[in-house]
Amino acid sequence: MPVSIMHVKFFEDGHFEIELKFDADSNIGDLEAEGELLDLFVAYSKARMTNNAEKELLALAQLTIKGVKLRFGETLIKPELIGLSMGDVNDSSRFQIATFRGKIPSAKTQCHVLGNSMTPIVHLEMKSELADGSFSVPFVEILNDGEDSQIYTGVPSSNFDVCSAYLVEGVIHIIPYGFDHILFILGLYFVCRNKASLLWQVTAFTIAHSITLGFIASGYQTPLWLAPWVEPIIALSIAAVAIENCFFREMKPWRPYVVFLFGLIHGLGFAGVLAEIGIPDSYFWLALLSFNIGVEFGQVFVLAFAALCLWHLREREWYHHRVTIPISVLIGATGLYMLIERVI
Repeated sequence: MPVSIMHVKFFEDGHFEIELKFDADSNIGDLEAEGELLDLFVAYSKARMTNNAEKELLALAQLTIKGVKLRFGETLIKPELIGLSMGDVNDSSRFQIATFRGKIPSAKTQCHVLGNSMTPIVHLEMKSELADGSFSVPFVEILNDGEDSQIYTGVPSSNFDVCSAYLVEGVIHIIPYGFDHILFILGLYFVCRNKASLLWQVTAFTIAHSITLGFIASGYQTPLWLAPWVEPIIALSIAAVAIENCFFREMKPWRPYVVFLFGLIHGLGFAGVLAEIGIPDSYFWLALLSFNIGVEFGQVFVLAFAALCLWHLREREWYHHRVTIPISVLIGATGLYMLIERVI
């Protein structure tokens, strides 16, 4: 099921802005709706077939206007569409991006986002501008099946709010959003015949991505020549470790160093996510640490699940041929497909 991403910002001057990233092509096939909304999806699908950008964006405008509403107390606000664009987002899925603006009703400090059938799964983030111009820690929620969000109060952030919000962000950017990172972690697992080899690889990967994540979050920029290649290299890393798994029964001495180099690139991917979320200046290190811990929790969950399913089989004579090679071939093929898709 495709996931839409909605960022809501509340400003000190009394207005709010919404950015909705929406994969309309994928949602068309999954939508179960009737009447006008379904007709709009059909119209959008036909517009896509004409390969006419103007018609595509016009159809998208009709769709998104129907789907974005906020309620402040008893007051329902349908924001004004102020911008449309199309672009690639991190994992190379094709997203259309709609931007909205609306006015916050006077004396209304609580609001919630209304659910809709157009976006059956929404990754929602809401945050408020602070007096110094920075933004509060985002309130994060996953909305399923058109449900409404919880009430957002805009209460000033506490250390607990920071930890919980960025911890959740770190976890969900491995599970479920970090499909490429999940494949890489699984690739590391399938060459391991003992706990020491797994520990060496995971440690190398953790240190590496923590280094680049910290540098980029601190204000350093990804080199211009490297930025377009971050996502393709992440896909290449998946294919590389999977292919190596097919030729070696056990971890070779060079493997942790290779994992470390690829980990530096994966860290740039995590940094892109964190830059999109934003970090309040007054909670910078706490937020960064919490996000990184969340990423580690996500990775540990993936490894624990794989170990629970397969660790007891690792000493079997047929393990490499019947388990490691078939699964690594599948992982490697997926990585190569992602590489081609991201380069093209």
